[in-house]
Amino acid sequence: MSAVVRRFLNEFASEETEFERLKRQERELRDQIHSFRASDRLSREDVHERHGKRTPG
Repeated sequence: MSAVVRRFLNEFASEETEFERLKRQERELRDQIHSFRASDRLSREDVHERHGKRTPG
């Protein structure tokens, strides 16, 4: 039984923390972005018109 417990503890101790996992995922996502330009973003008005949720102002 001690070998099973030792194996479990070794695996448990070597796992990523939540913070480490989130940082890794963020790095992976950022690596997928090859180019970004803020000027390509839609304006607030365009977003609401696109989704048909334009409310009378």
